[in-house]
Amino acid sequence: MNYSVIIRKQPRVFASLGEGFKALTGHLYLLLFPIGLDLYFLFAPRFTVSELANQTLDQALTLVQLTNQSQDAINQAIASVKTYFGYFSLSSALRTYPVGVPSLLAGRPIAENIFGSLPIYDLSHGGQFILAILVFSLIGLILGTLYFFWSSKAAQPTAEKKPFKTIITAFLNLFILSLVMIVAMFLISLPFALIFTLFNSLSPVLGLIAYFISAMVLLSVIIPLYFASHAVVVLGQNAFQAISSSLKMIRPFYSSASIFLTFEVIIAFLTNMLWQTPADNSPLLFVGIFGHALVTTALLIASFHYFSDVIQIYEELFVTQKAT
Repeated sequence: MNYSVIIRKQPRVFASLGEGFKALTGHLYLLLFPIGLDLYFLFAPRFTVSELANQTLDQALTLVQLTNQSQDAINQAIASVKTYFGYFSLSSALRTYPVGVPSLLAGRPIAENIFGSLPIYDLSHGGQFILAILVFSLIGLILGTLYFFWSSKAAQPTAEKKPFKTIITAFLNLFILSLVMIVAMFLISLPFALIFTLFNSLSPVLGLIAYFISAMVLLSVIIPLYFASHAVVVLGQNAFQAISSSLKMIRPFYSSASIFLTFEVIIAFLTNMLWQTPADNSPLLFVGIFGHALVTTALLIASFHYFSDVIQIYEELFVTQKAT
Protein backbone atom coordinates (compact mmCIF):
# COMPACT_ATOMS: atom_id res chain seq x y z
CA MET A 1 0.00 0.00 0.00
CA ASN A 2 1.34 3.39 -0.98
CA TYR A 3 1.36 5.73 2.03
CA SER A 4 3.18 8.59 0.34
CA VAL A 5 0.29 10.02 -1.70
CA ILE A 6 -1.63 13.17 -0.84
CA ILE A 7 -4.98 12.25 0.70
CA ARG A 8 -7.82 14.75 0.73
CA LYS A 9 -10.27 12.81 2.92
CA GLN A 10 -9.52 13.17 6.63
CA PRO A 11 -10.40 10.94 9.61
CA ARG A 12 -13.28 12.10 11.77
CA VAL A 13 -12.06 13.81 14.93
CA PHE A 14 -15.22 14.70 16.85
CA ALA A 15 -17.12 11.68 15.58
CA SER A 16 -14.35 9.42 16.87
CA LEU A 17 -14.49 11.08 20.29
CA GLY A 18 -18.25 10.64 20.39
CA GLU A 19 -18.02 7.02 19.25
CA GLY A 20 -15.55 6.31 22.04
CA PHE A 21 -18.04 7.29 24.76
CA LYS A 22 -20.89 5.59 22.90
CA ALA A 23 -19.03 2.30 22.49
CA LEU A 24 -18.07 2.25 26.17
CA THR A 25 -21.72 1.94 27.20
CA GLY A 26 -21.76 -1.55 25.69
CA HIS A 27 -18.37 -2.56 27.12
CA LEU A 28 -18.44 -1.35 30.72
CA TYR A 29 -16.31 -4.32 31.77
CA LEU A 30 -13.33 -2.35 30.47
CA LEU A 31 -13.70 -0.02 33.46
CA LEU A 32 -12.57 -2.88 35.70
CA PHE A 33 -8.98 -2.40 34.50
CA PRO A 34 -8.40 1.23 35.61
CA ILE A 35 -10.75 0.95 38.60
CA GLY A 36 -9.06 -2.23 39.81
CA LEU A 37 -5.59 -0.72 39.38
CA ASP A 38 -6.48 2.42 41.33
CA LEU A 39 -8.12 0.42 44.11
CA TYR A 40 -4.90 -1.57 44.38
CA PHE A 41 -2.89 1.63 44.75
CA LEU A 42 -5.36 2.88 47.36
CA PHE A 43 -5.45 -0.23 49.56
CA ALA A 44 -2.28 -2.24 48.83
CA PRO A 45 0.94 -1.91 50.87
CA ARG A 46 3.47 0.67 49.75
CA PHE A 47 6.82 -0.64 48.48
CA THR A 48 9.16 2.30 48.94
CA VAL A 49 12.84 3.14 48.52
CA SER A 50 12.81 5.84 51.19
CA GLU A 51 16.07 4.72 52.81
CA LEU A 52 17.93 4.70 49.51
CA ALA A 53 16.41 8.06 48.55
CA ASN A 54 17.37 9.58 51.91
CA GLN A 55 20.97 8.38 51.60
CA THR A 56 21.26 9.69 48.04
CA LEU A 57 19.81 13.08 48.94
CA ASP A 58 22.03 13.41 52.01
CA GLN A 59 25.13 12.66 49.95
CA ALA A 60 24.06 15.16 47.28
CA LEU A 61 23.54 17.78 49.96
CA THR A 62 27.10 17.44 51.25
CA LEU A 63 28.44 18.17 47.76
CA VAL A 64 26.60 21.46 47.43
CA GLN A 65 28.27 24.59 48.75
CA LEU A 66 25.64 27.26 49.34
CA THR A 67 25.00 30.32 51.45
CA ASN A 68 23.02 30.00 54.65
CA GLN A 69 19.89 31.40 53.01
CA SER A 70 20.21 29.05 50.06
CA GLN A 71 21.03 26.21 52.43
CA ASP A 72 17.70 26.69 54.20
CA ALA A 73 15.87 26.62 50.87
CA ILE A 74 17.64 23.46 49.71
CA ASN A 75 16.99 21.79 53.06
CA GLN A 76 13.27 22.45 52.69
CA ALA A 77 13.28 21.12 49.16
CA ILE A 78 15.12 17.96 50.20
CA ALA A 79 12.75 17.46 53.12
CA SER A 80 9.82 17.64 50.69
CA VAL A 81 11.45 15.10 48.37
CA LYS A 82 12.14 12.77 51.30
CA THR A 83 8.50 13.00 52.37
CA TYR A 84 7.42 12.17 48.82
CA PHE A 85 9.65 9.10 48.58
CA GLY A 86 8.52 8.02 52.03
CA TYR A 87 5.15 7.06 50.55
CA PHE A 88 5.84 6.77 46.82
CA SER A 89 5.42 3.10 45.91
CA LEU A 90 7.42 1.07 43.41
CA SER A 91 4.15 -0.57 42.45
CA SER A 92 3.46 2.59 40.41
CA ALA A 93 5.45 0.75 37.71
CA LEU A 94 2.20 -1.13 37.08
CA ARG A 95 1.27 1.94 35.02
CA THR A 96 3.40 1.18 31.98
CA TYR A 97 3.97 3.42 28.95
CA PRO A 98 3.10 3.78 26.12
CA VAL A 99 0.83 0.73 26.54
CA GLY A 100 -0.75 0.33 29.94
CA VAL A 101 -3.82 0.67 32.10
CA PRO A 102 -4.48 4.36 32.95
CA SER A 103 -4.37 5.23 36.63
CA LEU A 104 -5.37 8.21 38.71
CA LEU A 105 -3.26 7.23 41.72
CA ALA A 106 -0.12 5.69 40.17
CA GLY A 107 2.11 8.69 40.92
CA ARG A 108 0.33 9.78 44.08
CA PRO A 109 2.24 9.15 47.35
CA ILE A 110 -0.67 7.75 49.36
CA ALA A 111 -0.11 7.60 53.11
CA GLU A 112 -3.56 6.47 54.23
CA ASN A 113 -7.05 5.59 53.02
CA ILE A 114 -10.50 5.63 54.62
CA PHE A 115 -9.49 2.71 56.85
CA GLY A 116 -6.28 4.28 58.14
CA SER A 117 -2.55 4.12 57.43
CA LEU A 118 -1.11 1.76 54.84
CA PRO A 119 1.66 -0.75 55.64
CA ILE A 120 5.03 0.26 54.20
CA TYR A 121 7.85 -2.04 53.11
CA ASP A 122 11.22 -0.56 52.26
CA LEU A 123 13.01 -2.24 49.34
CA SER A 124 16.15 -0.11 49.34
CA HIS A 125 18.58 -2.97 49.95
CA GLY A 126 20.35 -4.94 47.26
CA GLY A 127 18.51 -5.39 44.00
CA GLN A 128 15.10 -5.61 45.62
CA PHE A 129 13.86 -2.36 44.14
CA ILE A 130 15.08 -3.29 40.64
CA LEU A 131 13.38 -6.68 40.85
CA ALA A 132 10.18 -5.03 42.11
CA ILE A 133 10.16 -2.55 39.23
CA LEU A 134 10.70 -5.35 36.68
CA VAL A 135 7.93 -7.53 38.15
CA PHE A 136 5.44 -4.68 38.44
CA SER A 137 6.27 -3.46 34.92
CA LEU A 138 5.80 -6.94 33.47
CA ILE A 139 2.42 -7.35 35.17
CA GLY A 140 1.41 -3.85 34.10
CA LEU A 141 2.28 -4.53 30.46
CA ILE A 142 0.30 -7.78 30.49
CA LEU A 143 -2.74 -5.96 31.86
CA GLY A 144 -2.17 -3.12 29.40
CA THR A 145 -2.05 -5.52 26.45
CA LEU A 146 -5.39 -7.09 27.43
CA TYR A 147 -6.86 -3.64 28.05
CA PHE A 148 -5.76 -2.39 24.63
CA PHE A 149 -6.97 -5.55 22.86
CA TRP A 150 -10.44 -5.41 24.37
CA SER A 151 -10.66 -1.65 23.84
CA SER A 152 -9.82 -2.27 20.18
CA LYS A 153 -12.59 -4.88 20.07
CA ALA A 154 -15.02 -2.34 21.55
CA ALA A 155 -14.13 0.09 18.75
CA GLN A 156 -14.39 -2.64 16.07
CA PRO A 157 -17.17 -5.02 17.17
CA THR A 158 -17.41 -6.54 13.68
CA ALA A 159 -13.68 -7.27 13.41
CA GLU A 160 -12.53 -10.84 13.06
CA LYS A 161 -11.96 -12.59 16.38
CA LYS A 162 -8.26 -13.08 17.05
CA PRO A 163 -6.79 -16.22 18.64
CA PHE A 164 -5.07 -16.11 22.01
CA LYS A 165 -1.71 -16.68 20.31
CA THR A 166 -2.14 -13.27 18.66
CA ILE A 167 -2.39 -11.63 22.07
CA ILE A 168 0.84 -13.28 23.21
CA THR A 169 2.63 -12.13 20.05
CA ALA A 170 1.25 -8.63 20.53
CA PHE A 171 2.48 -8.59 24.13
CA LEU A 172 6.02 -9.40 23.01
CA ASN A 173 5.93 -6.72 20.33
CA LEU A 174 4.43 -4.15 22.68
CA PHE A 175 7.21 -4.93 25.15
CA ILE A 176 9.80 -4.28 22.43
CA LEU A 177 7.91 -1.18 21.32
CA SER A 178 7.92 0.20 24.87
CA LEU A 179 11.68 -0.30 25.21
CA VAL A 180 12.37 1.28 21.82
CA MET A 181 10.21 4.31 22.56
CA ILE A 182 11.67 4.85 26.05
CA VAL A 183 15.22 4.71 24.69
CA ALA A 184 14.32 6.89 21.71
CA MET A 185 12.65 9.55 23.87
CA PHE A 186 15.66 9.61 26.17
CA LEU A 187 18.10 9.97 23.28
CA ILE A 188 15.96 12.68 21.68
CA SER A 189 15.23 14.58 24.89
CA LEU A 190 18.80 14.62 26.20
CA PRO A 191 20.36 16.87 23.53
CA PHE A 192 17.33 19.17 23.59
CA ALA A 193 17.61 19.44 27.37
CA LEU A 194 21.31 20.36 27.06
CA ILE A 195 20.53 22.95 24.38
CA PHE A 196 17.73 24.44 26.49
CA THR A 197 20.01 24.64 29.54
CA LEU A 198 22.77 26.30 27.51
CA PHE A 199 20.50 28.92 25.93
CA ASN A 200 18.68 29.55 29.20
CA SER A 201 22.00 30.26 30.92
CA LEU A 202 22.78 32.86 28.25
CA SER A 203 19.37 34.53 28.27
CA PRO A 204 15.88 33.64 29.55
CA VAL A 205 14.46 34.78 26.20
CA LEU A 206 16.78 32.46 24.28
CA GLY A 207 15.88 29.69 26.72
CA LEU A 208 12.18 30.23 26.04
CA ILE A 209 12.75 30.15 22.27
CA ALA A 210 14.83 26.97 22.59
CA TYR A 211 12.13 25.39 24.77
CA PHE A 212 9.41 26.26 22.23
CA ILE A 213 11.40 24.85 19.30
CA SER A 214 12.28 21.70 21.26
CA ALA A 215 8.64 21.15 22.19
CA MET A 216 7.53 21.51 18.57
CA VAL A 217 10.16 19.03 17.37
CA LEU A 218 9.25 16.51 20.07
CA LEU A 219 5.55 16.84 19.31
CA SER A 220 6.19 16.31 15.60
CA VAL A 221 7.77 12.96 16.53
CA ILE A 222 5.37 11.92 19.29
CA ILE A 223 2.10 12.51 17.42
CA PRO A 224 2.77 10.10 14.50
CA LEU A 225 4.30 7.51 16.87
CA TYR A 226 1.29 7.59 19.19
CA PHE A 227 -0.54 5.09 16.99
CA ALA A 228 2.30 2.56 16.78
CA SER A 229 0.76 0.49 19.58
CA HIS A 230 -2.56 0.63 17.73
CA ALA A 231 -0.87 -0.81 14.65
CA VAL A 232 0.46 -3.71 16.72
CA VAL A 233 -2.98 -4.49 18.14
CA VAL A 234 -5.17 -3.80 15.12
CA LEU A 235 -2.91 -4.75 12.20
CA GLY A 236 -0.95 -7.49 13.97
CA GLN A 237 2.39 -5.94 13.00
CA ASN A 238 5.66 -6.34 14.86
CA ALA A 239 7.13 -3.43 16.79
CA PHE A 240 9.28 -2.01 13.99
CA GLN A 241 6.62 -2.45 11.30
CA ALA A 242 4.17 -0.68 13.61
CA ILE A 243 6.53 2.26 14.07
CA SER A 244 7.00 2.54 10.30
CA SER A 245 3.27 2.24 9.61
CA SER A 246 2.36 4.79 12.27
CA LEU A 247 4.80 7.32 10.84
CA LYS A 248 3.71 6.77 7.25
CA MET A 249 -0.03 6.48 7.80
CA ILE A 250 -0.44 9.43 10.17
CA ARG A 251 1.82 11.84 8.25
CA PRO A 252 -0.87 12.74 5.65
CA PHE A 253 -3.31 13.35 8.52
CA TYR A 254 -0.90 15.21 10.80
CA SER A 255 -3.20 18.21 11.31
CA SER A 256 -6.20 16.01 12.02
CA ALA A 257 -4.21 13.76 14.36
CA SER A 258 -2.83 16.81 16.18
CA ILE A 259 -6.33 18.14 16.77
CA PHE A 260 -7.58 14.75 17.92
CA LEU A 261 -4.73 14.20 20.39
CA THR A 262 -4.97 17.80 21.61
CA PHE A 263 -8.63 17.30 22.49
CA GLU A 264 -7.83 14.01 24.20
CA VAL A 265 -5.08 15.62 26.28
CA ILE A 266 -7.27 18.60 27.22
CA ILE A 267 -10.20 16.38 28.24
CA ALA A 268 -7.96 14.05 30.26
CA PHE A 269 -6.04 16.91 31.90
CA LEU A 270 -9.04 18.98 32.93
CA THR A 271 -11.01 16.03 34.27
CA ASN A 272 -7.96 14.69 36.14
CA MET A 273 -7.70 18.01 37.96
CA LEU A 274 -11.22 17.35 39.23
CA TRP A 275 -10.66 13.67 40.05
CA GLN A 276 -7.47 14.44 42.00
CA THR A 277 -9.21 16.94 44.29
CA PRO A 278 -10.39 14.57 47.09
CA ALA A 279 -7.97 13.63 49.88
CA ASP A 280 -6.57 10.11 50.19
CA ASN A 281 -8.93 9.28 53.06
CA SER A 282 -12.02 10.88 51.50
CA PRO A 283 -14.92 8.72 50.21
CA LEU A 284 -15.18 11.15 47.28
CA LEU A 285 -11.93 9.68 45.94
CA PHE A 286 -13.96 6.66 44.79
CA VAL A 287 -16.00 9.03 42.62
CA GLY A 288 -12.75 10.35 41.16
CA ILE A 289 -11.49 6.81 40.47
CA PHE A 290 -14.70 5.93 38.64
CA GLY A 291 -14.78 9.20 36.70
CA HIS A 292 -11.15 8.83 35.67
CA ALA A 293 -11.74 5.25 34.50
CA LEU A 294 -14.79 6.33 32.51
CA VAL A 295 -13.08 9.19 30.68
CA THR A 296 -9.72 7.52 29.97
CA THR A 297 -11.30 4.30 28.71
CA ALA A 298 -13.66 6.20 26.42
CA LEU A 299 -10.72 8.21 25.06
CA LEU A 300 -8.73 5.05 24.37
CA ILE A 301 -11.66 3.50 22.49
CA ALA A 302 -11.99 6.79 20.60
CA SER A 303 -8.34 6.55 19.53
CA PHE A 304 -9.01 3.10 18.08
CA HIS A 305 -12.03 4.54 16.24
CA TYR A 306 -9.81 7.27 14.82
CA PHE A 307 -7.15 4.76 13.76
CA SER A 308 -9.86 2.60 12.15
CA ASP A 309 -10.91 5.62 10.11
CA VAL A 310 -7.31 6.03 8.95
CA ILE A 311 -7.16 2.37 7.90
CA GLN A 312 -10.50 2.63 6.10
CA ILE A 313 -9.34 5.68 4.12
CA TYR A 314 -6.21 3.83 3.01
CA GLU A 315 -8.21 0.76 2.07
CA GLU A 316 -10.55 2.89 -0.07
CA LEU A 317 -7.55 4.55 -1.66
CA PHE A 318 -5.96 1.17 -2.38
CA VAL A 319 -9.13 -0.11 -4.02
CA THR A 320 -9.37 3.06 -6.14
CA GLN A 321 -5.74 2.84 -7.25
CA LYS A 322 -6.14 -0.84 -8.09
CA ALA A 323 -9.25 -0.12 -10.16
CA THR A 324 -7.51 2.60 -12.16
